[in-house]
Amino acid sequence: MPNLSIAELITDPDFCQSFTVTRLTGSVVKGDFITTPETMQTTGIIRPANTKDIQMLPEGDRVTGLVTVYSSIQLYVTRAAGATRAGLSDEITWQGEQYKIIQTANYSDYGYFKNMAVRKLGS
Repeated sequence: MPNLSIAELITDPDFCQSFTVTRLTGSVVKGDFITTPETMQTTGIIRPANTKDIQMLPEGDRVTGLVTVYSSIQLYVTRAAGATRAGLSDEITWQGEQYKIIQTANYSDYGYFKNMAVRKLGS
């Protein structure tokens, strides 16, 4: 039986919203981690996290604002220099607020990625 893909919903104008992804990749130069920002505009479904989403996080409840981001592109959390693209966690800007990606789940077999992001205070 083939996998059911919901990729169409992630980009459907009736469901999706536009947001900006800032990706900080980098490398170590003379002992310092030098970042290179890359900004891209994309769409996806963003909604407040529910109780089930929060229970999946090892650190538990977040009072600063937690959202679930369903995207057709892969978003990243901080990854080590041995990773394909070393860098810091992706950040998204949505409705004038900045959020940092803290957890990702790869459901690409079904056409999407599920990400958890926490609002950055003072943004």
